[in-house]
Amino acid sequence: MPHGIRHVRLTKTEKPAYLVPIRDKSGKVYKSYSAGENAFVDILKSAAGRWVASATTVFQANQTDRDANQNRQPPGSAPDFVMRVFKGDMLRIDHDGRTKLVRIVRLSPSNNLLYLVEHNEAGVLQTRHDDADDPFRWIFANFDKLREWNAERIRVDELGRPWRINPAEAARSL
Repeated sequence: MPHGIRHVRLTKTEKPAYLVPIRDKSGKVYKSYSAGENAFVDILKSAAGRWVASATTVFQANQTDRDANQNRQPPGSAPDFVMRVFKGDMLRIDHDGRTKLVRIVRLSPSNNLLYLVEHNEAGVLQTRHDDADDPFRWIFANFDKLREWNAERIRVDELGRPWRINPAEAARSL
């Protein structure tokens, strides 16, 4: 195509808080990238014993100097690492008087929430949740509620057996 369209740039309106500025050598911002969705959430135990979250966007996760982008805390005051969760991870929780195996569907650290579903639920989940005739409902879990529910990361093997993921080994692999 000698006279066709070669490049198309798509623009999208984004909240300024979700933009990552790119600067030239003089320090002037000349473009911005969307930070993207959250890649994962680190769940940390604060000095008060509560579980809190620290989210990492896809953009941050792909930076080679990621540690420089994270908020650093003085030694000795950093919260203890509990677990790192991604969309699609499985958890074992004690909820409504029974042990449940749940899958993380949505990470929403700005709202202090994880959207969880039992492992055997399928379909268009938000539509099912909104349908009054469907018994399905999201399990909304704030991060400290996970502590109360004794949440632990699990994996499910090929035979469908749940296996606990040791938090100490998972932390070493980060």
